[in-house]
Amino acid sequence: MPSDELHIPKHSFTAFRLTYSTAHVVSESSRCVFLGSIPDIWRDDRGPDLLTTITKHAKGQVKKNFRSASTLIGTSIRRATSRFDSNEDLEGTRRSKINIEMPQPMEKAELAEQANTDISWAEKEHHRFTRRLRSLASASRNIAHDTKRIRKRIYRNILKEYKEGEILRLDKFLILTKVLHNIKKVSTFNENEFCDSRIYSQWNEYICVLRRTSNPTNPLSIELYELHNNIDNRKPDISFALSPEVGAFLYSDSDKSFCLTVPKDNNVYVYIFKAHSQIVAIRSLFFITKLGQRISYQYNVSIPDLGLKLDVEVPFSEIRKAFESRPFLSLCELEKGYCVSSSPILQYLKTKVIEAVQSYRIPQFDKWIQQLEWPWFCFKQYDSLDWVMNNSQVFLMNYSILKNSYQLELRNLDSGYFLANLDGKLMKEPYPIEGFLFRMTNTSGRDKSFMRSFHKMLYFYSCDKILFFTKYYRGAPPATDSNLDHSNVECVHEYNPYPLDAQEHITWLKNESFDKYDQAALTEFKRRSQQVVKAEAMLDMTLIADIRSISLDKISKTQRMVFCLYWYSSAELINEEDIVDSAFEIEMSNGNILRLQAPNRNVRDEWVLRISQLRQYWISKTYDDLERVMAVRVRNQQSLRISEYIDSNIKQELGTSEYQFGVADPLIHNINSLAMSRSVTMSGYLYEKGKKHSNFNQYYVVLCPGFLVLYSVFQRSKLSGQWKKNPLYEHYFTIPIAECYLYSGITTSIDLLQEHREVDPRNPSRRALPRIYPDGWKSSEEEHTRCFTLWFGKKRQIKEQQLHYSKGTNSKNDDENHLEMNPGISTMIKRLGFTGKSMVFMARSRQERELWTSSIMAEIDRFTTT
Repeated sequence: MPSDELHIPKHSFTAFRLTYSTAHVVSESSRCVFLGSIPDIWRDDRGPDLLTTITKHAKGQVKKNFRSASTLIGTSIRRATSRFDSNEDLEGTRRSKINIEMPQPMEKAELAEQANTDISWAEKEHHRFTRRLRSLASASRNIAHDTKRIRKRIYRNILKEYKEGEILRLDKFLILTKVLHNIKKVSTFNENEFCDSRIYSQWNEYICVLRRTSNPTNPLSIELYELHNNIDNRKPDISFALSPEVGAFLYSDSDKSFCLTVPKDNNVYVYIFKAHSQIVAIRSLFFITKLGQRISYQYNVSIPDLGLKLDVEVPFSEIRKAFESRPFLSLCELEKGYCVSSSPILQYLKTKVIEAVQSYRIPQFDKWIQQLEWPWFCFKQYDSLDWVMNNSQVFLMNYSILKNSYQLELRNLDSGYFLANLDGKLMKEPYPIEGFLFRMTNTSGRDKSFMRSFHKMLYFYSCDKILFFTKYYRGAPPATDSNLDHSNVECVHEYNPYPLDAQEHITWLKNESFDKYDQAALTEFKRRSQQVVKAEAMLDMTLIADIRSISLDKISKTQRMVFCLYWYSSAELINEEDIVDSAFEIEMSNGNILRLQAPNRNVRDEWVLRISQLRQYWISKTYDDLERVMAVRVRNQQSLRISEYIDSNIKQELGTSEYQFGVADPLIHNINSLAMSRSVTMSGYLYEKGKKHSNFNQYYVVLCPGFLVLYSVFQRSKLSGQWKKNPLYEHYFTIPIAECYLYSGITTSIDLLQEHREVDPRNPSRRALPRIYPDGWKSSEEEHTRCFTLWFGKKRQIKEQQLHYSKGTNSKNDDENHLEMNPGISTMIKRLGFTGKSMVFMARSRQERELWTSSIMAEIDRFTTT
């Protein structure tokens, strides 16, 4: 039973983590283990010798480089933990001389300042609109039963607040224009186009303005501007009125793009809008389609574990609570863990659904209630799940737009994704490890490079099934309470920012120093994320064939000498076997060997043991995940009586009313991407190409907060071009995804060559053979079905900042007369109206592509200014 009720700041990192996970899951996913000690070369950087001077300089450069990554990662975390109506802008790297800013015009700095002023003014108008909506909702509490009259009143009162030419909304979109010839009007339109269409203009970035007009019949119009200029004093590049003939539809379910169909001259022009994030897209479509219309507050909720569907009517009083500001998150202490309150609409639906299930008094239903650990809502479409954000405003808009193509479900957030099946027994995920190691072989597996002994001090750290490493001066050990120098005889140091007591309660949650501990947990998560971004190379631990210790005679005297100097700053320890006899080697599946050395023999044994456990766990976990995906596919094929080809291309082959009966597994489409329980959201092998006519190359891709990092899988000789065996994958490319657009599905086909088709147009009855992979997976997707594209602005220009100064006067005219250029500051600005850069990624199946797109879009959503 609940006892004490706690209130913690809603904007805190701890409140965000406890919203989507239990305290036990939060604590277990935050642990890390540091093995060994810190070498003297990392700690003693104040010496007069050349080596320590170079090390100190290198560490200073690393701190500067980390600052830019930390800013972006911190922005991602802050967006996730902030309120939906936050008006905070993205922070730039203020100490850098080159800043990436929002798009600005190409002509003069005055126009740029005016454009920024217009955006700020438009944002203020948007908040004025939101406040007006709240006041009207509050004033209508006594007449909530007449929803239609309320909506008309809101529509009329909102528009009368704006004069002719004023802006209601201003957003940035990526737009693709298509034309339907000899068609006057369409009733619906989506990616499964019912007729032939022609691309009128390629993807282009526009500023979209929703403006008030003087026409009483069509009071709103949409204007598109290519250049981010003074939008009040120039003609729009594209404009049309939002008349009843203009249709607004959700174009793609996978990337949440929407389209507007505009009839013109016996043709229909289709404008496909792709926003930076799903939130902006759904909000814009909701604003266009639902303003002035009646909104149903009846929610159809399905419980797949019980085969039950319920209709729940949400009263207007709960809808009104969604617009109220709640600065604190409420928690009730249970016998084990906490009961965390959700946002108003979600909490009301959850309570009513559980009460309705309890009222049936069926043993199966009572058992489900007892096993209900952490219920949460999600939208299901065939075999994929889209988990709901803890925000009533977002949920209200999402359900209104997606209810025709998705099914709202209540599922239990199972923590089974931290377990793996090993020979019939459940194995718990080992804690991630990190520490300093001395590397003694190069990429070819040899201990000599250019006739010299090879030796490097590196910092290793694991995350999921990946073992990252970087230069030792880039290493950032955790802030453990224990001493990490050589005087400490312990070789294992565990750090957990969320310690629990016997009742699975966080020990410092009631402490007066809550802000201090919460900041420490946030700093720890940022530290892990920064290390992932700055890694130089990585190992896939599922490809490790063997890990073993090696004898002392395999280590050269030169390597022993350098090892003692790096670790202990003493060459006299070269004859101490307990210290020098501490090497081990990792043999990969391709036969290559990576040889490493720990600070002493005990630490070496810990590294060998824990890497073996991680390898064993992640091999079993990867196999379990593959079995789950296969089981879900077989079950859907049997229940819907469809073939493998139809399952692989389900959205093109079946309608919404048919594939809504598919089943989904919450352990495959888990909530990790939304809950930020790991510093690596997703990782795996993908094929990528940067141009339409180039070839796909395979990379190992890692998604972490704010970045998509690519590692080269294959390395070839510069002389012969022959593939070289390599035990590790070296860093290739890092993509900041804050300003990226992502689109997938049929719209990706314009970036692909029409060579590899599953259906031969010359012989339609003959289909291509399915692809079979070494692990047993087999699928028959068309090429665009397993691809997605990242699009980002390519054209940039350096803009010189101008310094305004005035001596003896505060007059604005005097400041303009004394305008001088400041050559020390320059910024990079994006230019709209140009075709940007696109990178096409191809997964091996539709299921894998959906996992990647949902995870990337969830990460992009964190950067949305709403």
